[in-house]
Amino acid sequence: MLNKRLNDSWIFALTALFVLALFVGSRRKSIGSGSFLDREAPVIYWLRSETGWPETLGLRSFAHSKRKIRGIASTVAIEKGEVVLSIPQDRLICASGNTDLTLEIVRLKREESVFSVYLDSLPTLEDYTHWHPFYASPALLQRFSILPLVKRIRRQLQYVNESYHAFGRDAGADWNTWQWAAHVVLTRNFGVEGQHCMVPGADLLNAAQTFNVNWNSSLQNRSDGKRYFEMKAASGIRRGEEMATTYGIHRSNEELFWQYGFFMESNEDLITSLDPEECANISDVDEIVARLCDDPSVECGLRRIYIGTCAYSVAFAYEMGLNRKVDLEMAHRWYAAALSEGDDSAREKVQLYRAKTEQ
Repeated sequence: MLNKRLNDSWIFALTALFVLALFVGSRRKSIGSGSFLDREAPVIYWLRSETGWPETLGLRSFAHSKRKIRGIASTVAIEKGEVVLSIPQDRLICASGNTDLTLEIVRLKREESVFSVYLDSLPTLEDYTHWHPFYASPALLQRFSILPLVKRIRRQLQYVNESYHAFGRDAGADWNTWQWAAHVVLTRNFGVEGQHCMVPGADLLNAAQTFNVNWNSSLQNRSDGKRYFEMKAASGIRRGEEMATTYGIHRSNEELFWQYGFFMESNEDLITSLDPEECANISDVDEIVARLCDDPSVECGLRRIYIGTCAYSVAFAYEMGLNRKVDLEMAHRWYAAALSEGDDSAREKVQLYRAKTEQ
């Protein structure tokens, strides 16, 4: 009888544990999928421990141009002017320039340091090869070689190579580590009081044309005697709304793609112009538009810059009467191509040129 009671007790206990596990598991799934993903992100726990990252901020998935991208949101509403993020100066990684900051990243990556968890959370070299234009194939760069963007990419690649031979090897870095560190610095550093700085936590915020978070390039003094990098709400932020900042005012998609590897929809800041005769091959437009793509690949990005650059250059030449070879039909075809490629800022021009052609 005693053994039966013991067995019954064990069965009851195991059943209770099983039910509890199901409940907890369903709760974790609900929290993870419907709210924040920070249970899967060690860097969030590191930020909370080392920088005072608020418990109300966490990772969440947001839709950007038909894709899901990780971003930051708050579990509570935030008022305009409220400090949303405050990172102490001793948790910034700073240097006088990009090369020195790259050397510092290499050193910290090699050594066990307080920044190890943060550095391990950054994009890997393999990540960059999938979407950053610096890793376009030579054939792809050659195809779009008329673009000023491609010339700028080649200059940056030359700088990375030359700085590796001048400094990286002596610092004990292999080529892959140096490339990774150089591109981490390019894509994630902030200008803080005349220095180039990595700001853990602040670099998790995505950029937006209509941003709701500002950051200050001057460190702020606090009553605890420390200085802090601060981010404040530029407007009221709703609970669960993505917190987005600026990566620089009035930056064209050409600049954003070159440095960060992404575009902003409906970005009306002008890109670099070309000689319209470079863009006069209509069959090339037809070939590109026939193969429209909507993915974050480097080829799609270069094609979009190519079409946008030529659309602006051809339209400007047409409207100003700068080149007799450029006519209304050509201007309409290029802007229609830009709109088809996803550039919503081209819509007004397309409507204007279509109306003119129908007159």
